[in-house]
Amino acid sequence: MRLDINLNLYRTFYVVGKSETLTKAAQKLHITQSSVSQQIKDLEDILNVQLFHRNPKGIELTNTGKLFLEYIENGLSTLNLGEKMLIDSQDLDNVSISIGVQSHIASFYLLDIISKFQKDFPNAHINLISGSSNQLINGLLNYEIDFVIDNSPIEINNVKMCIKKLSDYKTCFVVNSSEYDEDKKLSDYKFILPNKRSSMRKSLNDILAHLNITLKDILEVETTDVIVKSVKKGLGAGYVIKKAVEEELNSEIFKEIPVDFDLPNFELNLIYLNDGLTNPVKQFIENYLK
Repeated sequence: MRLDINLNLYRTFYVVGKSETLTKAAQKLHITQSSVSQQIKDLEDILNVQLFHRNPKGIELTNTGKLFLEYIENGLSTLNLGEKMLIDSQDLDNVSISIGVQSHIASFYLLDIISKFQKDFPNAHINLISGSSNQLINGLLNYEIDFVIDNSPIEINNVKMCIKKLSDYKTCFVVNSSEYDEDKKLSDYKFILPNKRSSMRKSLNDILAHLNITLKDILEVETTDVIVKSVKKGLGAGYVIKKAVEEELNSEIFKEIPVDFDLPNFELNLIYLNDGLTNPVKQFIENYLK
């Protein structure tokens, strides 16, 4: 027997299942927590199954709920792709493009490109979506993001996913000019470094370990923006993409700390799905991401 279920109930179930708490789900859905609870109850009543365990700490998917979530995720992904393909006949004049990119990459690579694009097509809309690499790739796989710009390595693999190298960027150690001393060794500085989970930090750690170099007094941060601000405040030396601090180096706000070994390059990649690009998005990639 076919069940006549409002699609919004499925969407609510999906968001709750991915959010882990009703509070977070309500915020994402822009409705009250009681409305979320009622919609989940309505869906469970219609399906005659229990999708979540309720406990004092919150909610948790049942085994049935976990299985059902996989089907709903696939179904909603197909709907998202269908919506994207409806605009396939449009041109760039009125298109909306969603780009997954971390903020520090957007600042040194993407903002100038977007500025040029918007001058050429003032009615088009660019939506920048930030998050961790895994979050952005998951958004891509669900057809919520048109393409992702991220650095290597890409840890999620999918047969539909295509990866194209855009460019290489040098990395460097920089320090506030007032803190720079040419007689100081690398080990004499305090350091502000990317989080250990980041590919930039992992690549740096591999080289330093091979050379038996240990950095001391490390402050870990999540983004290049915070590293730059910390260096400006004189909190220590930062490890950054050189292009991201080009202005500070040219104006001599920062000094580059010379090293006698090769630092890793930062490889920037375009990631997209081979069945998820509309014609306007293809035009944007071909004409602007050179």
